[in-house]
Amino acid sequence: MTAGTLPVGIVYLDGARLRRTLLAAADWVDAGRDELNRINVFPVPDGDTGTNFAMTLRAAAEGVRPLHNADLPAVAKAMADSCVLGARGNSGMLLSHFLLGFREAIKDLRVARARDIARAMKLGAEHLYRSLDDPREGTILTVSRDAAEAAETAAGKTTNIREVMKHTLHRAEESLRRTPELLEALRDAGVVDAGAKAFVRVIEGIVRLLDGDPIMPASFTAEFVVPDAAALAQVDPERDFQYCTEALVRGSGFPPSTEIRQQLRKFGGSIVVLAT
Repeated sequence: MTAGTLPVGIVYLDGARLRRTLLAAADWVDAGRDELNRINVFPVPDGDTGTNFAMTLRAAAEGVRPLHNADLPAVAKAMADSCVLGARGNSGMLLSHFLLGFREAIKDLRVARARDIARAMKLGAEHLYRSLDDPREGTILTVSRDAAEAAETAAGKTTNIREVMKHTLHRAEESLRRTPELLEALRDAGVVDAGAKAFVRVIEGIVRLLDGDPIMPASFTAEFVVPDAAALAQVDPERDFQYCTEALVRGSGFPPSTEIRQQLRKFGGSIVVLAT
């Protein structure tokens, strides 16, 4: 084992190990954000999915960075809370939902073993589907679900988390390649879904850490990338809602998320409501 890696035969995650996997994933997503921006065509080809996803995951990573000796529940809580507070754009909101579900599954565990991680991924994917009024296949929804199913299958055969995650990555990559078959906008543009690819890079970053492959620490600077002419040509000029709006509300006694989404439909589309 070299510095910055985890043991090849790792069979559990504690707080320190979860922290390191999150930092690795954030660096790897950031390393690919320009490409993610370039292929961003759904739901709006505005060239910011890579930046939004990377900034959201970076917020989660920075939330756990100081927690060198914290236990698993503390790191999981910091990860999810920081992700919600730092969420940017539609892709960031969806990532936050996934991590909220993931955290829910491990919040009472001292360590998370392969089956626990698979269950956490499944709960994360379920949170994603419940977060949307109109879930669309061919997006991060599909890939997260397929990845969770792969993790569950692999965890039934081995306790080695590295092997589970490598199998999960393989299945996620297969699912990603099929996204254009499920979404017309992707097929027309000749690209895979950007949010789904960002999710795959999360898993890939973790696998690289487990394999001992180098991940360059990110020096993050948010940039707006102008979409190319082909992407801009697909913008629907008749779209009712043209702007991305985010709000953070603190308090108690709120109605269920489904009711809040219903009330917000008259003001916008692609509505995501996070409740913690």
